Amino acid sequence: MHFPLTFFLRNVAAVRKEFQAGKVPARVQRRTLMRLLRQRISCYSQVKSWLKGAGIRPDRIFGHPEVGHSSSPYCNHCGGCCEIPGGMPDFPGESPLPAKGREWFGEGLGPGHRFCPFLWESGETGRSFCSIHPWRPNPCRIFDHEECAVVKGDPDFTVSCRPEQLLETCRWLVRLLDGR
Repeated sequence: MHFPLTFFLRNVAAVRKEFQAGKVPARVQRRTLMRLLRQRISCYSQVKSWLKGAGIRPDRIFGHPEVGHSSSPYCNHCGGCCEIPGGMPDFPGESPLPAKGREWFGEGLGPGHRFCPFLWESGETGRSFCSIHPWRPNPCRIFDHEECAVVKGDPDFTVSCRPEQLLETCRWLVRLLDGR
């Protein structure tokens, strides 16, 4: 399980549109995107440490029966359902998720973030992976095929998933961070 680079790039593409609409100076764009990247890396590292400290291997979570396609035949792990900065922190029962994790889900990681803080990327497929899937909150549990169809039917979502769009966003980000 890996850092969600594909989803970070989709996040960058959305923020880039806002920059263009508001004519934001390049130095502010750089500072904003570096902040987003640092926050996302910090979150990823903290969740990874939490899982390791709890004796949980992320590759075992992905093998969990609830995570696979068999429990959600309509799910192709595109990450569309995770394209939220935060949500109702309504966790079932005795979730072992630390208080900080519940706070992240409830409040998000801060301005500019477009994806759930627990979204990771599967190294084998590049698809979305919920790092807390067995302990995910109830809003995630009830997300169904009808909501999924709405997300997948959004033209902006479709464009954001195209490989050429991701590549173009990556090139733009590199140029911006290099100061070109």
